[in-house]
Amino acid sequence: MTNIILSKDGNKADTIQYCLTKLIVSIFFPWTCIIFLITSKNRRKLIIILLVLHWLLRCIGDMFESSLGIYPKNIDKWPYGNEQWLKSYGIASIFWHLSEIIGDWYLLIRTKVIVRDKKQLRWVFITCGLYNIVKSLQMYTFLSYVPFRTGYNYENPNQDDIYVLDMAENKFMKWSNVAFQQLCSLAYDISVIIALKRNVFNNKESLNLVDSNGNSFLRKFKQISEYRIYLSILVTMCGIPLIFMYSLRVMYCRNSSIALKDYERLEIVGKFMDDQSIDSIRVLVLNFNYIFMYVDQFLLRYYVENNDQSTYNYSNSHSTPKSPLDYNLVYHNTSNNEYNTKNIINTNLNSNPQYYNVVFN
Repeated sequence: MTNIILSKDGNKADTIQYCLTKLIVSIFFPWTCIIFLITSKNRRKLIIILLVLHWLLRCIGDMFESSLGIYPKNIDKWPYGNEQWLKSYGIASIFWHLSEIIGDWYLLIRTKVIVRDKKQLRWVFITCGLYNIVKSLQMYTFLSYVPFRTGYNYENPNQDDIYVLDMAENKFMKWSNVAFQQLCSLAYDISVIIALKRNVFNNKESLNLVDSNGNSFLRKFKQISEYRIYLSILVTMCGIPLIFMYSLRVMYCRNSSIALKDYERLEIVGKFMDDQSIDSIRVLVLNFNYIFMYVDQFLLRYYVENNDQSTYNYSNSHSTPKSPLDYNLVYHNTSNNEYNTKNIINTNLNSNPQYYNVVFN
Protein backbone atom coordinates (compact mmCIF):
# COMPACT_ATOMS: atom_id res chain seq x y z
CA MET A 1 0.00 0.00 0.00
CA THR A 2 2.81 2.38 0.87
CA ASN A 3 4.63 1.72 -2.38
CA ILE A 4 1.47 2.25 -4.42
CA ILE A 5 0.78 5.62 -2.84
CA LEU A 6 4.35 6.85 -3.03
CA SER A 7 4.80 5.75 -6.62
CA LYS A 8 2.14 8.03 -8.05
CA ASP A 9 3.55 11.37 -9.12
CA GLY A 10 1.40 14.35 -8.30
CA ASN A 11 -0.71 12.46 -5.78
CA LYS A 12 0.45 14.72 -2.96
CA ALA A 13 -2.92 14.97 -1.22
CA ASP A 14 -3.13 11.20 -0.76
CA THR A 15 0.48 11.05 0.37
CA ILE A 16 -0.07 13.78 2.95
CA GLN A 17 -3.19 12.01 4.19
CA TYR A 18 -1.23 8.78 4.42
CA CYS A 19 1.48 10.53 6.42
CA LEU A 20 -1.06 11.85 8.92
CA THR A 21 -2.50 8.38 9.49
CA LYS A 22 0.83 7.39 11.02
CA LEU A 23 -0.41 8.91 14.28
CA ILE A 24 -3.20 6.36 14.64
CA VAL A 25 -1.82 3.27 12.88
CA SER A 26 1.18 3.17 15.19
CA ILE A 27 1.31 0.06 17.39
CA PHE A 28 1.84 2.40 20.34
CA PHE A 29 -1.31 4.47 19.71
CA PRO A 30 -3.84 2.15 21.45
CA TRP A 31 -1.50 1.72 24.40
CA THR A 32 -1.04 5.47 24.68
CA CYS A 33 -4.82 5.94 24.67
CA ILE A 34 -5.27 3.32 27.40
CA ILE A 35 -2.62 4.90 29.62
CA PHE A 36 -4.08 8.35 28.98
CA LEU A 37 -7.55 7.17 30.03
CA ILE A 38 -6.57 5.37 33.22
CA THR A 39 -4.33 8.21 34.42
CA SER A 40 -6.76 11.09 34.05
CA LYS A 41 -5.59 12.65 37.32
CA ASN A 42 -1.88 12.09 36.75
CA ARG A 43 -1.31 13.08 33.12
CA ARG A 44 1.31 15.66 33.99
CA LYS A 45 3.52 13.16 35.76
CA LEU A 46 6.93 12.47 34.27
CA ILE A 47 6.31 8.83 33.37
CA ILE A 48 3.08 9.64 31.50
CA ILE A 49 4.72 12.49 29.60
CA LEU A 50 7.53 10.10 28.67
CA LEU A 51 5.12 7.53 27.22
CA VAL A 52 3.21 10.13 25.21
CA LEU A 53 6.41 11.71 23.87
CA HIS A 54 7.75 8.32 22.82
CA TRP A 55 4.63 7.63 20.74
CA LEU A 56 4.44 11.15 19.30
CA LEU A 57 8.09 11.43 18.26
CA ARG A 58 8.00 7.97 16.74
CA CYS A 59 4.96 8.86 14.66
CA ILE A 60 6.45 12.17 13.52
CA GLY A 61 9.50 10.26 12.31
CA ASP A 62 7.28 7.84 10.40
CA MET A 63 5.44 10.78 8.86
CA PHE A 64 8.66 12.31 7.55
CA GLU A 65 9.73 8.92 6.17
CA SER A 66 6.45 8.59 4.27
CA SER A 67 6.75 12.14 2.94
CA LEU A 68 9.36 10.99 0.41
CA GLY A 69 6.60 10.67 -2.20
CA ILE A 70 5.69 14.34 -1.89
CA TYR A 71 8.92 15.61 -3.39
CA PRO A 72 9.74 15.55 -7.12
CA LYS A 73 11.87 12.68 -8.37
CA ASN A 74 15.00 14.31 -9.72
CA ILE A 75 16.64 10.92 -10.26
CA ASP A 76 15.01 7.61 -11.16
CA LYS A 77 16.81 5.67 -8.44
CA TRP A 78 15.65 5.61 -4.82
CA PRO A 79 15.66 7.95 -2.87
CA TYR A 80 15.28 10.11 -6.00
CA GLY A 81 17.68 12.84 -4.92
CA ASN A 82 19.90 14.07 -2.10
CA GLU A 83 17.43 16.71 -0.97
CA GLN A 84 14.64 14.15 -0.97
CA TRP A 85 16.65 11.89 1.33
CA LEU A 86 17.50 14.68 3.74
CA LYS A 87 13.92 16.00 3.97
CA SER A 88 12.44 12.55 4.55
CA TYR A 89 14.73 9.93 6.08
CA GLY A 90 17.27 12.45 7.34
CA ILE A 91 14.80 14.43 9.44
CA ALA A 92 12.88 11.26 10.33
CA SER A 93 16.02 9.81 11.92
CA ILE A 94 16.10 12.69 14.42
CA PHE A 95 12.60 11.93 15.68
CA TRP A 96 13.08 8.15 15.56
CA HIS A 97 16.17 8.22 17.72
CA LEU A 98 14.81 10.84 20.10
CA SER A 99 11.81 8.55 20.57
CA GLU A 100 14.13 5.62 21.28
CA ILE A 101 16.23 7.60 23.73
CA ILE A 102 13.16 8.71 25.66
CA GLY A 103 11.89 5.12 25.69
CA ASP A 104 15.24 3.90 26.99
CA TRP A 105 14.85 6.17 30.01
CA TYR A 106 11.95 4.06 31.27
CA LEU A 107 14.14 1.37 32.84
CA LEU A 108 16.22 4.09 34.47
CA ILE A 109 13.19 5.83 35.95
CA ARG A 110 11.61 2.59 37.21
CA THR A 111 14.89 1.43 38.72
CA LYS A 112 15.37 4.82 40.38
CA VAL A 113 11.93 4.51 42.00
CA ILE A 114 12.71 1.06 43.37
CA VAL A 115 16.39 1.47 44.30
CA ARG A 116 17.06 4.26 46.78
CA ASP A 117 20.83 3.82 47.07
CA LYS A 118 22.42 6.45 44.82
CA LYS A 119 25.74 4.61 44.71
CA GLN A 120 24.11 1.53 43.22
CA LEU A 121 22.30 3.70 40.68
CA ARG A 122 25.52 5.29 39.47
CA TRP A 123 26.28 2.63 36.87
CA VAL A 124 22.68 2.59 35.68
CA PHE A 125 22.96 6.32 34.92
CA ILE A 126 26.37 5.95 33.27
CA THR A 127 25.41 3.05 31.00
CA CYS A 128 22.11 4.68 30.06
CA GLY A 129 23.98 7.88 29.17
CA LEU A 130 26.46 6.01 26.98
CA TYR A 131 23.62 4.16 25.27
CA ASN A 132 21.89 7.47 24.51
CA ILE A 133 25.09 9.04 23.16
CA VAL A 134 25.68 6.16 20.75
CA LYS A 135 22.11 6.41 19.48
CA SER A 136 22.50 10.17 19.05
CA LEU A 137 25.52 9.55 16.81
CA GLN A 138 23.33 7.39 14.57
CA MET A 139 21.44 10.53 13.60
CA TYR A 140 24.62 11.81 11.97
CA THR A 141 24.83 8.62 9.89
CA PHE A 142 21.46 9.41 8.36
CA LEU A 143 21.93 13.16 8.03
CA SER A 144 25.41 12.96 6.48
CA TYR A 145 24.53 10.34 3.88
CA VAL A 146 24.69 11.63 0.29
CA PRO A 147 23.06 9.06 -2.01
CA PHE A 148 24.23 10.75 -5.20
CA ARG A 149 27.61 12.40 -5.48
CA THR A 150 28.01 15.78 -7.15
CA GLY A 151 27.80 15.37 -10.90
CA TYR A 152 26.00 12.03 -10.70
CA ASN A 153 24.81 10.82 -14.09
CA TYR A 154 22.44 7.86 -13.90
CA GLU A 155 22.99 7.13 -17.60
CA ASN A 156 26.63 6.30 -16.92
CA PRO A 157 27.01 2.61 -15.85
CA ASN A 158 30.08 3.46 -13.76
CA GLN A 159 27.98 5.93 -11.79
CA ASP A 160 25.71 3.07 -10.73
CA ASP A 161 28.69 1.32 -9.18
CA ILE A 162 29.53 4.46 -7.21
CA TYR A 163 25.90 4.74 -6.11
CA VAL A 164 25.94 1.18 -4.75
CA LEU A 165 29.34 1.55 -3.08
CA ASP A 166 28.30 4.78 -1.37
CA MET A 167 25.17 3.04 -0.17
CA ALA A 168 27.26 0.17 1.16
CA GLU A 169 29.48 2.64 3.02
CA ASN A 170 26.40 4.12 4.65
CA LYS A 171 25.26 0.63 5.62
CA PHE A 172 28.67 0.05 7.17
CA MET A 173 28.36 3.23 9.25
CA LYS A 174 24.83 2.31 10.29
CA TRP A 175 25.59 -1.23 11.42
CA SER A 176 28.86 -0.24 13.09
CA ASN A 177 26.83 2.09 15.25
CA VAL A 178 24.24 -0.64 15.85
CA ALA A 179 27.04 -2.94 17.07
CA PHE A 180 28.06 -0.36 19.68
CA GLN A 181 24.39 0.07 20.57
CA GLN A 182 24.15 -3.63 21.38
CA LEU A 183 27.19 -3.46 23.67
CA CYS A 184 25.83 -0.39 25.47
CA SER A 185 22.39 -1.98 25.72
CA LEU A 186 23.90 -5.10 27.27
CA ALA A 187 25.86 -3.02 29.80
CA TYR A 188 22.74 -1.01 30.62
CA ASP A 189 20.65 -4.14 31.16
CA ILE A 190 23.29 -5.76 33.36
CA SER A 191 23.58 -2.64 35.52
CA VAL A 192 19.79 -2.62 36.01
CA ILE A 193 19.75 -6.33 36.92
CA ILE A 194 22.53 -5.87 39.48
CA ALA A 195 20.81 -2.87 41.05
CA LEU A 196 17.47 -4.67 41.30
CA LYS A 197 18.96 -7.92 42.57
CA ARG A 198 20.57 -6.13 45.50
CA ASN A 199 17.49 -4.17 46.49
CA VAL A 200 14.39 -6.18 45.57
CA PHE A 201 12.56 -9.13 47.15
CA ASN A 202 13.93 -8.73 50.66
CA ASN A 203 10.55 -9.95 51.89
CA LYS A 204 9.75 -12.23 48.97
CA GLU A 205 9.28 -15.26 51.23
CA SER A 206 6.40 -13.47 52.96
CA LEU A 207 4.57 -12.70 49.74
CA ASN A 208 1.72 -14.75 48.35
CA LEU A 209 2.99 -15.31 44.83
CA VAL A 210 0.74 -18.19 43.78
CA ASP A 211 -2.56 -17.48 42.06
CA SER A 212 -5.75 -19.56 42.28
CA ASN A 213 -4.45 -21.93 39.60
CA GLY A 214 -1.13 -22.44 41.34
CA ASN A 215 0.76 -20.40 38.75
CA SER A 216 3.38 -18.49 40.73
CA PHE A 217 5.17 -17.01 37.69
CA LEU A 218 1.97 -15.54 36.24
CA ARG A 219 1.17 -13.83 39.52
CA LYS A 220 4.73 -12.57 39.80
CA PHE A 221 4.62 -11.20 36.26
CA LYS A 222 1.31 -9.43 36.79
CA GLN A 223 1.97 -8.00 40.23
CA ILE A 224 5.71 -7.45 40.44
CA SER A 225 7.10 -4.84 38.10
CA GLU A 226 10.63 -6.19 38.40
CA TYR A 227 9.64 -9.53 36.86
CA ARG A 228 8.39 -7.63 33.82
CA ILE A 229 11.66 -5.71 33.71
CA TYR A 230 13.58 -9.00 33.77
CA LEU A 231 11.49 -10.35 30.89
CA SER A 232 12.13 -7.20 28.86
CA ILE A 233 15.87 -7.50 29.48
CA LEU A 234 15.82 -11.21 28.58
CA VAL A 235 14.23 -10.48 25.19
CA THR A 236 16.84 -7.81 24.54
CA MET A 237 19.68 -10.18 25.39
CA CYS A 238 18.26 -12.85 23.08
CA GLY A 239 18.38 -10.43 20.16
CA ILE A 240 21.81 -8.96 20.89
CA PRO A 241 23.95 -11.91 19.60
CA LEU A 242 22.17 -12.06 16.22
CA ILE A 243 22.29 -8.32 15.65
CA PHE A 244 25.85 -7.96 16.89
CA MET A 245 27.15 -10.83 14.74
CA TYR A 246 25.50 -9.37 11.64
CA SER A 247 27.05 -5.99 12.42
CA LEU A 248 30.48 -7.63 12.71
CA ARG A 249 29.91 -9.37 9.37
CA VAL A 250 29.11 -6.04 7.70
CA MET A 251 32.25 -4.46 9.15
CA TYR A 252 34.39 -7.43 8.10
CA CYS A 253 33.10 -7.44 4.51
CA ARG A 254 33.65 -3.72 4.16
CA ASN A 255 37.15 -3.67 5.66
CA SER A 256 38.30 -6.71 3.70
CA SER A 257 37.26 -5.11 0.40
CA ILE A 258 38.83 -1.67 0.79
CA ALA A 259 41.96 -2.50 -1.23
CA LEU A 260 40.00 -4.16 -4.05
CA LYS A 261 38.83 -2.61 -7.29
CA ASP A 262 35.28 -1.31 -7.50
CA TYR A 263 33.87 -4.25 -9.46
CA GLU A 264 35.43 -6.69 -6.99
CA ARG A 265 34.13 -4.72 -4.04
CA LEU A 266 30.61 -4.85 -5.45
CA GLU A 267 30.56 -8.64 -5.17
CA ILE A 268 31.57 -8.52 -1.50
CA VAL A 269 29.47 -5.60 -0.26
CA GLY A 270 26.46 -7.01 -2.07
CA LYS A 271 26.30 -9.68 0.62
CA PHE A 272 25.03 -7.22 3.21
CA MET A 273 23.09 -4.76 1.05
CA ASP A 274 19.77 -6.42 1.85
CA ASP A 275 19.45 -6.06 5.61
CA GLN A 276 15.66 -6.21 5.87
CA SER A 277 15.54 -9.54 7.71
CA ILE A 278 18.01 -8.67 10.44
CA ASP A 279 16.66 -5.14 10.72
CA SER A 280 13.18 -6.56 11.31
CA ILE A 281 14.60 -8.57 14.24
CA ARG A 282 16.25 -5.45 15.63
CA VAL A 283 13.01 -3.50 15.35
CA LEU A 284 11.01 -6.38 16.86
CA VAL A 285 13.22 -6.43 19.96
CA LEU A 286 12.97 -2.65 20.33
CA ASN A 287 9.20 -2.67 19.89
CA PHE A 288 8.77 -5.39 22.50
CA ASN A 289 10.66 -3.34 25.06
CA TYR A 290 8.80 -0.13 24.28
CA ILE A 291 5.40 -1.84 24.43
CA PHE A 292 6.53 -3.27 27.75
CA MET A 293 6.59 0.30 29.14
CA TYR A 294 2.88 0.74 28.52
CA VAL A 295 1.97 -2.73 29.79
CA ASP A 296 4.02 -2.19 32.93
CA GLN A 297 2.30 1.10 33.71
CA PHE A 298 -1.12 -0.40 33.03
CA LEU A 299 -0.53 -3.30 35.42
CA LEU A 300 0.98 -1.04 38.06
CA ARG A 301 -2.07 1.19 37.94
CA TYR A 302 -4.45 -1.79 37.96
CA TYR A 303 -2.97 -3.39 41.07
CA VAL A 304 -2.60 -0.12 42.93
CA GLU A 305 -6.29 0.64 42.39
CA ASN A 306 -7.21 -2.87 43.53
CA ASN A 307 -5.13 -2.44 46.67
CA ASP A 308 -6.71 0.95 47.32
CA GLN A 309 -10.15 -0.66 47.02
CA SER A 310 -9.11 -3.48 49.36
CA THR A 311 -7.98 -0.93 51.94
CA TYR A 312 -11.25 0.94 51.59
CA ASN A 313 -13.25 -2.25 52.14
CA TYR A 314 -11.12 -3.09 55.15
CA SER A 315 -11.70 0.28 56.76
CA ASN A 316 -15.47 -0.17 56.36
CA SER A 317 -15.68 -3.77 57.51
CA HIS A 318 -12.91 -3.59 60.16
CA SER A 319 -11.73 -6.97 58.98
CA THR A 320 -8.14 -8.09 58.80
CA PRO A 321 -6.55 -7.50 55.39
CA LYS A 322 -5.02 -10.44 53.55
CA SER A 323 -1.52 -9.07 53.83
CA PRO A 324 -0.07 -5.59 54.07
CA LEU A 325 2.75 -6.89 51.92
CA ASP A 326 0.39 -6.95 48.93
CA TYR A 327 1.27 -3.31 48.34
CA ASN A 328 4.92 -4.26 48.23
CA LEU A 329 4.14 -6.44 45.22
CA VAL A 330 3.88 -3.20 43.29
CA TYR A 331 6.44 -0.88 44.79
CA HIS A 332 8.54 -3.10 47.07
CA ASN A 333 8.83 -0.94 50.15
CA THR A 334 10.06 -2.71 53.26
CA SER A 335 7.40 -1.18 55.50
CA ASN A 336 4.70 -3.64 56.59
CA ASN A 337 2.47 -1.06 58.21
CA GLU A 338 -0.77 -0.71 56.26
CA TYR A 339 -1.06 3.05 56.66
CA ASN A 340 2.55 3.71 55.71
CA THR A 341 2.38 1.34 52.77
CA LYS A 342 -0.66 3.06 51.30
CA ASN A 343 0.99 6.45 51.66
CA ILE A 344 4.09 5.16 49.90
CA ILE A 345 1.99 3.89 47.00
CA ASN A 346 0.15 7.16 46.63
CA THR A 347 3.47 9.02 46.67
CA ASN A 348 4.87 6.80 43.94
CA LEU A 349 1.75 7.33 41.87
CA ASN A 350 2.47 11.01 41.82
CA SER A 351 5.94 10.56 40.85
CA ASN A 352 11.29 1.41 29.90
CA PRO A 353 13.20 0.86 16.09
CA GLN A 354 10.90 2.58 17.20
CA TYR A 355 10.06 1.32 13.95
CA TYR A 356 12.19 2.34 11.14
CA ASN A 357 13.38 0.13 8.37
CA VAL A 358 15.45 1.89 5.76
CA VAL A 359 15.22 -0.19 2.61
CA PHE A 360 17.81 0.54 -0.05
CA ASN A 361 16.09 -0.69 -3.15
